[in-house]
Amino acid sequence: MTITQLSVFLGEDSGSLSKMSDTLAGAGINVRALSVVADPTHRIARIVVDDTDRARSILGEVGFMVNAADVIVVRAPHKTGTLAVITRALWDAEVPVEYMYGTSAPGARDIAVVIRTSEAQVCLTALDQAGLEAMGAADLAG
Repeated sequence: MTITQLSVFLGEDSGSLSKMSDTLAGAGINVRALSVVADPTHRIARIVVDDTDRARSILGEVGFMVNAADVIVVRAPHKTGTLAVITRALWDAEVPVEYMYGTSAPGARDIAVVIRTSEAQVCLTALDQAGLEAMGAADLAG
């Protein structure tokens, strides 16, 4: 199962990340995952939210360019070696990983890792065979 991630083009304005966050908060949209990447010419925020369609619409209305992509969000135990289990499963199945990011809070039982790949079904099968659980949109709602 995949989830839609939004890529929000922030440009060079140092306040654009705050504007994006304020816009989503004002609309009652919760950001479940965030990664910001930058190079000398632009910055992109990759976000997973609890209401993708509304977020995309609202961000577009305030002037952000927004693209959508399918990603896999895997839930896994928060313990030493979990990343090794995930990456080994992907390596063994020859899953091409475009990028991945994740986090957990101190004391949390689980971590969430976002994976972007062109081979979603192969990735999902590999994760399942490794005993890992892909999350769906319902898992991120509310």
